[in-house]
Amino acid sequence: YRGGGANPRVQLTWVDGKTGKDLGTAGEPGSIIAPRLSPDEKRVAYVKEKDVWVLDLERGSSTRLTFGPNGHELPVWLPDSSEVAYGSRVNEASQIFKRKADGSGPEELLLKLPGESVIPADWARDGRFLVFTRSGAAGATRTTLAALPLGKGAAPLRLSGTMDFSETEGRLSPDGHYLAYDSNETGRSEVYVRTFSPEPGGQPAGKWLISDNGGQAPEWTSDGRKLIWYFGGGFYAASADTSHGFRAGVPERLYPVAGVTGVAALLTSKGQGLLLKPAGQQVEEPINVLVNWMSAIKPN
Repeated sequence: YRGGGANPRVQLTWVDGKTGKDLGTAGEPGSIIAPRLSPDEKRVAYVKEKDVWVLDLERGSSTRLTFGPNGHELPVWLPDSSEVAYGSRVNEASQIFKRKADGSGPEELLLKLPGESVIPADWARDGRFLVFTRSGAAGATRTTLAALPLGKGAAPLRLSGTMDFSETEGRLSPDGHYLAYDSNETGRSEVYVRTFSPEPGGQPAGKWLISDNGGQAPEWTSDGRKLIWYFGGGFYAASADTSHGFRAGVPERLYPVAGVTGVAALLTSKGQGLLLKPAGQQVEEPINVLVNWMSAIKPN
């Protein structure tokens, strides 16, 4: 059996957006996963030991947002940086809740789908839509992207009609017209963009393959003119022209980054990235073998 403390210790690390050179660290190292930088670039939400936390980058202090036995996952910021949405596992299925980023007030249920797990992916900048992934509740290996209109009583909208492969990491463009995501439909994770028009009378659907040699975790730059993604130990980018429909440029490799385990932001307004990297020397967790354990069991 495996003992406690198996999760590796990692550190939020600032890097130069042009060279990948380390510029410094943020917060304390720990078993951190799924970091996301707030839109105002002042805080980072992340998951530590199945709970959602928020790190204040200016003060260096962290606030715990979730409590209780349920596991929590994948925090997503609201556009005004005041609240955080996250998945919460209840009875083997994830539901989406949100709570104020300062930890005040109760959490609020946003979405629950019977028999399915739902996890937030991104929030439109105008606040009108929440993009999320949906899958079967127990043991599901495939996910698809959907959108929840934030009106009272609104029903979720499917963004694709197939469950033959998985689509994850949905990110809306700053103008809200396009959705970047990664998918394994070719047998390998690649970055795609499709038209985001969930309302009746929207644009005709379009779909474009952006990466050419694998890609995951795409992010738009703040002006929407470029897509950046991570794959195989390096960062890549492609220009995005939305002046007359959508047109992507040829992918280019930016720089290699070794040991990255998560991405909070690939590029900030200051031209920096915020990544998760291993913290110091990693200690291998041993596997324990208990011999003749049946002899310790007393019959009733």
